[in-house]
Amino acid sequence: MACLCECHVCVPLCHSKFNIEGVPEALGLSFSSTAELNKIIDNSLPGRPRFQRHEVLIGGEVCDVYFRDIIECIKALYSDPDFAPYLIFLPEKHFTDEGMQTRLYHDMNTGKWWWATQKSLEEQNPGATILPIIVSTDKTQLTLFRNKSAYPLYLTIGNIPKEIPRKPSKHAYVLLGYLPTTRLEGVTNQASRRRLLSNLYHACMGKILKPLEEAGLSGIFMTSGDGLTRRTHPILACFVGDYPEQVLVTCTYTGQCPTCTTPHDEFGTFIPSGDPDLRDLERILAALDSFDGDPDGFLQTCQSAGIKPVIQPFWSNLPYAHIFRSITPDVLHQLYQGVVIHLIKWVTEACGAAEIDARCQEHDQMCRILLGLVIDIQLPDGMSNIRLVRAVRSLMDFIYLAQLPVHTDDTLGLLEDALNRFHENKDIFVDLGIREGFNIPKLHFANHYVDMIKLYGTTDNVNTEYTERLHIDFAKDAYEATNHKDEFTQMTVWLERKEKIFRHEQFVQWRLSGSPLPEMKEWTPPGLELDRAFNLAKHPTVRAVPLEDIISDSGYGATHFRNALARYTVLLNEPDLTRVQVERKIWGVRIPFTRIPVWQRLKFLRTDPFTSLQTTSDAIHVRPCKIDGRGKTIPSRFDTAWINDGSGEDVGVDGYRVGRIRVIFSIPKKLRHIMFNHEVDVPEHLAYIQWFSALQDEPDPNHLLYNISPLRDTDGTHVASIIPVDQIRRSVHLYPSTVQRTVTASTALIEDIGPHILVYWKMRKNDKEILDLLLAKHIDTQLIVFKKMRKQMGLERTRSQKHTLETIQVPMIELRKKYPMAGAREMTSLLFHEKGMSVSRDLVVSYFHIFEAEQVKKRKAGRLKRRRFWAAGVNDDMVTVDQHDKWQRFGLRLHTGSDPFPWDLIGLETIKAIVRKIQVVPTWTNGLHAVQLELVSVILDGTDMLCYTATGDGKSAPFAIPCLVLLEYNNNPEAYPRGLPTRAKPIEVVITPTKGLANKIVNQLFKLNVSAFSYCAETLTEARKTGLRLAQEIEECVRWQVVCVDPEHLRNMEWREITEGSTFRSNVLFAECVASCISSLLVALAAVDRAVFSISPGFIFSVDSYARGAIATSSIASGLGIACDVWFLLRYNWADLRTFISCSRDLFESYFFFSLSTRVPALCMFISAVSMMGFLGMVAFDAWPQGVIVMCFLVGIIMSLQFLAVFGAQWCAKRVAQGGRAGGMQVVRAVRVVRSMTG
Repeated sequence: MACLCECHVCVPLCHSKFNIEGVPEALGLSFSSTAELNKIIDNSLPGRPRFQRHEVLIGGEVCDVYFRDIIECIKALYSDPDFAPYLIFLPEKHFTDEGMQTRLYHDMNTGKWWWATQKSLEEQNPGATILPIIVSTDKTQLTLFRNKSAYPLYLTIGNIPKEIPRKPSKHAYVLLGYLPTTRLEGVTNQASRRRLLSNLYHACMGKILKPLEEAGLSGIFMTSGDGLTRRTHPILACFVGDYPEQVLVTCTYTGQCPTCTTPHDEFGTFIPSGDPDLRDLERILAALDSFDGDPDGFLQTCQSAGIKPVIQPFWSNLPYAHIFRSITPDVLHQLYQGVVIHLIKWVTEACGAAEIDARCQEHDQMCRILLGLVIDIQLPDGMSNIRLVRAVRSLMDFIYLAQLPVHTDDTLGLLEDALNRFHENKDIFVDLGIREGFNIPKLHFANHYVDMIKLYGTTDNVNTEYTERLHIDFAKDAYEATNHKDEFTQMTVWLERKEKIFRHEQFVQWRLSGSPLPEMKEWTPPGLELDRAFNLAKHPTVRAVPLEDIISDSGYGATHFRNALARYTVLLNEPDLTRVQVERKIWGVRIPFTRIPVWQRLKFLRTDPFTSLQTTSDAIHVRPCKIDGRGKTIPSRFDTAWINDGSGEDVGVDGYRVGRIRVIFSIPKKLRHIMFNHEVDVPEHLAYIQWFSALQDEPDPNHLLYNISPLRDTDGTHVASIIPVDQIRRSVHLYPSTVQRTVTASTALIEDIGPHILVYWKMRKNDKEILDLLLAKHIDTQLIVFKKMRKQMGLERTRSQKHTLETIQVPMIELRKKYPMAGAREMTSLLFHEKGMSVSRDLVVSYFHIFEAEQVKKRKAGRLKRRRFWAAGVNDDMVTVDQHDKWQRFGLRLHTGSDPFPWDLIGLETIKAIVRKIQVVPTWTNGLHAVQLELVSVILDGTDMLCYTATGDGKSAPFAIPCLVLLEYNNNPEAYPRGLPTRAKPIEVVITPTKGLANKIVNQLFKLNVSAFSYCAETLTEARKTGLRLAQEIEECVRWQVVCVDPEHLRNMEWREITEGSTFRSNVLFAECVASCISSLLVALAAVDRAVFSISPGFIFSVDSYARGAIATSSIASGLGIACDVWFLLRYNWADLRTFISCSRDLFESYFFFSLSTRVPALCMFISAVSMMGFLGMVAFDAWPQGVIVMCFLVGIIMSLQFLAVFGAQWCAKRVAQGGRAGGMQVVRAVRVVRSMTG
């Protein structure tokens, strides 16, 4: 027969038979219609017992009750092979110590009830195996509108460990029957109707449970799933239900305790455990039996016994059953839907609904944050909130302790102490006028929790939360599968078939797996699995996040990520370093990546000891603010965690700290060898943590929580570090410490949001940007409310402050004393940050023009700054070029003129004398070249130099001679003129474009007996290996006289540390070397011209008269440019300063014509290049005109965009802003005029 699946009974086929001939045979089916399939299921498949239908006549109404044989249902659970490895057969006593003083409670067999019942049973009938019967009833709605309901009765046995019944998929609960749901509306007397309904309930329950009377006394032989047969005694142990069900089962009155005889007006008192004062079962049974002897006095007899007049309660004849002791704790209805709801109502009335709404936007799962809401709450009339905090804390302790999966005598003492503390402090609600008393049955039943746990094990053995979930499978889904007429008959058939298919599927899987025998599992106390293995996804959530997003506040907010990673790298490579050594070394750590993979969730997995399945017991989320698919902003979430500092243990808080996780990331494997030593074991996953302060020695005595705060550096930023992910133990929930305040529409949450607003205000953010940033921090507020808060904080925009020259005069005078050289932009910023004044730049400029007119003139005169450039190759070796710095912010320079060197003749002569004396190079009989001499003079004057040279032009001399000259001048000051600039420990920094050029300069300087060092990647690595303190050596200016560095390492943290040293800054000389030569370009163009002329006409391409003219122009310009270069080379290259001055001045004693002539080679080069471009364009146009047009168009667009993107866009944006501002002012003026006219 083909394997069946659940969908065959849940969704009937569209047709009663297959219309296509041969399909069932081809598919190998043993049925051709739903009727045949259902017949096979009903007759051929084994399952749990079938339902019986009985009629009950009461109050003139016939009621149907559907139930199964309870003994067969117990056998089905007891013999299930899936439960065989876990079944419990004997009572046990577990202890936490070897002296067996502290007892352990968890599963039902560890409680005292099983032990006492086993002892009583053994005295009368030895060799018995107890089957604790747990039944539960709870009425549920089947429809929303037609008011149809079901009254299911569920059954399980206490031999199955509690971890299994709590999972509906394990089918450890059996639907025992459906009780009648009639309301007996035909009975008009309400008292009579209530009595009839009670008797109907007990009559039906008595009919269903009657087989337990004989089986409980004599026992029945049952075979468990492992094949062993035992004499079992099914005994009613527990009834699970809500308070109305408990009252109905125990025949007590509403408002009374279903367990003890405590009067209703004493429900608000604390009753210690061990003195439950249970109802007298013998007396109650005697009162119930009096009906046969004294029917007239039956009602009065029952009232005196404290019960309702029920003719025959179902539990009256059940052996070893004590129904008043069988009523178990119910966490769902008694605590969460009872005590917690009352507590929330009391706290809301005490604090005010507005305050609760301000502190807690979400009321879901409110008991998790209820204590945090009242820690610093302000009560009316200045009343202290200590008792309120203690009452809430104690009740929260009781609720969570009651749910522990394992209890000991010690934890039960804590549970009882928590309840006692609540009763000691509960009068605060009376003093506040919220309550007059605490006569609440569900609160009173909390007094019985300790005794009940000792009797039946922990509360998760019996909880209506499990049966509430069963309503879906056994009632609601079953009802949906019917035609809603005579539904219970169809529901029972549907459930029978579903159970049979499930059992058949189990059998098929068992056979396919080789028919293995059940294996006994090793017992593990439930809930004691302390190991929580952290788990990260195999692939990152985001594969490559830029470091800028990691650091930015709008991203992950890991402000010090680079420094933290550098510090972690240093410590992992050299763990024995001191803190000072670590801080010094981090500046030399290179981070070889700009993007990292990031994980946004860390899970902690727990392995179930019975099923070996892994479930998520905890999760930590780390994600920035994002926009979902519907355009809705999802706020960021960076959870806090409990982190082991390396000394923490499994139990206790010692060795643990709280931190906020900002980033979980991994360093790419291919780059780890760059950052870490080869012998270092680098963790696979790391986390960036923002730390909180350490825990105090003791928590607060009232709310019993530890007070912590974010650790901040001197600059106000969070103290952070990077740790391996495996140091994270679990997530932590923090309560914010709120400030006492009166909540109104205008001042709500200013103290909480104010610091954030102030930070973003200082960043010059507008209102919309601030709101977006607040939303990213889980702070959501409306624009109108935000503006009111901003105004209350005194944060006004520029127009609102309405500053004039008179109002800013005094602050400007004070700031100008501190910042005399600050410009308009800087003063605008200083007024904002130091004086809190938002002033327009135009107003500051007006202030300068009126009060500091002379300084404005000086600043304008200084706009034209001089920058010196030299080229030693051909023509520009002896001239300087001035540049206008107005375009500097756009990355552009404007050359305005040229003049010869204006250096001091005394200094030049001194340099010549020193060079001749020290004889750096013996072959230099004539000393330095003119250009070399003058370059050395510039360096010694302390001016930064940018040198354009060609290979072989003698660039090493200007880099070596300055330091040697200064050393000689310092050693023999009396031999040379005084007053020349000097350095005590001269050191020269040469910035080269490549490390190859740096190494070449160093080698040449070594030949000149000058100590030099190349600051590049290879030398840095070698220094780290040898332990050389490179930064200290360079900063002291002793070991090397010249240091060559490439631009890449100028951004190095270690280099920044070097340049900030006072010794280095007082002795350093700078120069920059770049290889370039105009003449080489002219020669190259001439060579191209010669090559073109050598091609005969018609060879590859046609050359018309225009093309020939263009190439001729290029050749002429190249020739003239080369000739001019030769002239300057012969005329000026080896000339000294006096010769140069006499040869370059014109009749007017100026250098105008010299400066003009020095630009001839560059002009010729430009003409030659343009002519060559024209020639190539004409030749190419003849061969492929479309290509020439397209390429020229693209190049023209790109070159135009270069200018437009830099200058044009800014110009347009400024004009648009000015126009919008002017238009806005016009509108404002117009509105004011209209208001004045209408007013």
